[in-house]
Amino acid sequence: MTYDATAVFLEKDENSQDQTSVYWFEIQSDDYRVESGEYGIAVCNGESTPLNEDGAPIDYNEIERAAVLALCEIPSEV
Repeated sequence: MTYDATAVFLEKDENSQDQTSVYWFEIQSDDYRVESGEYGIAVCNGESTPLNEDGAPIDYNEIERAAVLALCEIPSEV
């Protein structure tokens, strides 16, 4: 699926206690499925969870969840 939006990687946060890495992105969007703003992808034990700007999981909107996962590509070397 294609989106009229782009994502730019901002930074990586690591939590060694729960072995979670969060990759933060800035999304610029002209697409109704995702608003412009800051989003994160939390990775823990190989599972990726999209986050809103407050760090809460996006589990209330499947359309936005899919868009964030599609747009935010985790860099291979961070």
